[in-house]
Amino acid sequence: MRACSACVDRRENEDDEDHKKRSCGLWPFNNGVASNGNSNGDQHGILEKEHLDEQASAEVVQRHTNVLRGQPNLLTYQVSDFTSASGSTPSSTRKKRAVHLPPNTLDGVPIETEYFVGKALLMYRPANTKEIPSDHPHWEHFNKRSRKWEFRIQGRFKRIPTGDLYIGIVPRDFNYNQPVASGSRFVKNVGMALLDYELYMTWGDRCEKALLPDAELSHLVTNMTAWDQIIVTPPGKAVPKMNQELQDLDAMYGRSLERKGAVQAKGFAEYNKSVEELFRNINLKDTFTFCSWGASQWIDLLRWKFVLNDLVGQISMGRFFEDMPVHVCMYELEAGALEQCQNRHLESRKKYYMDFMFWSNAVECPSLPSRYAFVDAPKDLEDFSAAYIQASASGGRCPPSKEPREDVVQREVPRPVGANASTAHGGQKKSFLAAVSDRLRWIPSSACATSKSGCLSKP
Repeated sequence: MRACSACVDRRENEDDEDHKKRSCGLWPFNNGVASNGNSNGDQHGILEKEHLDEQASAEVVQRHTNVLRGQPNLLTYQVSDFTSASGSTPSSTRKKRAVHLPPNTLDGVPIETEYFVGKALLMYRPANTKEIPSDHPHWEHFNKRSRKWEFRIQGRFKRIPTGDLYIGIVPRDFNYNQPVASGSRFVKNVGMALLDYELYMTWGDRCEKALLPDAELSHLVTNMTAWDQIIVTPPGKAVPKMNQELQDLDAMYGRSLERKGAVQAKGFAEYNKSVEELFRNINLKDTFTFCSWGASQWIDLLRWKFVLNDLVGQISMGRFFEDMPVHVCMYELEAGALEQCQNRHLESRKKYYMDFMFWSNAVECPSLPSRYAFVDAPKDLEDFSAAYIQASASGGRCPPSKEPREDVVQREVPRPVGANASTAHGGQKKSFLAAVSDRLRWIPSSACATSKSGCLSKP
């Protein structure tokens, strides 16, 4: 996200009393420091503190980036507003905290939001080699599988949902002051036609509508059947370890639903019923273990690419997300909200149970430190992850320096569009679909709108 005055900050107001006053289309988002009657001197002090907080936050992200030694990796954070173990709190601007999730640890990183508490584990295979090294912390898990990555969450609900739960992509950091590209509309229509289960997809409110109270964000979400595996462990039973083999479990850990096997055996409709029944009976004592890996065959997160097929090839995720992170969220939509809000997923009607923000170190998201208070994971987890990455780098797969080497990190070269697009890159002829894909963007090439490239003029 490029910093500019046209970009809209859609942070929801978090005051419990105010939350009761929200209604469809009548609630403005909190996008600045509230006026509290301070003198000019006090305001100057607040701005100075904000600057120092932003600088400290940027240094945390830079440190996490430097640890990666230029190898393709992910920068992943769990977003919440909770006080950290060290007792630190967000700044006076009430920025959301973003807790680092270092990759390939053996245990999960502690996470907590208002409605869920537990830990999260991000595992992925190296991007620079087809053969997974035997010293990889999760060699046994990936060596016999083709998946590129797996994400696991384990914990307890702190609130029993009364509405419907959804999971998927909600771009919470995005400039909505721009129209949706026509190619993106085409992709949506084709993609929705190919999928045989329920999805809610919307580009969200754009341009003038984006500035209205309680404007809707973009969504690509579905129900809880999106999880590839769900394990529910009641009190008294052993809870599975975060890094152990979880598939084909017996009843020692409780009930286990595996999406692929269940769908193959009984069909998606029966699997959907099983998942619905499971979430109708949520309590605050059971331990839930959620696993996701199915999309890894199409999404190369480390290289920030969509992997389609031999005909179309690979498409950079930057063409859709540019310099903004992806947010994968699990949220509850209040009972009756769809009927009352014209089937729209409005922020004022949501309760976020999880919010994981991530981006590849192949791209940059420079404005995030102004929006989040970034903090470290527990030191032992940071050290374990860093030690493996540094050992990998010194083993010849990547040079031990902070600057990436051009033959290690593939830099995105701007692709021409138009008459010469099909013969770009040294005159090598592309397939028709690959040439067309160069035109497909979720958003126009300009991330921040001007009077020429967007919907609104700069103020």
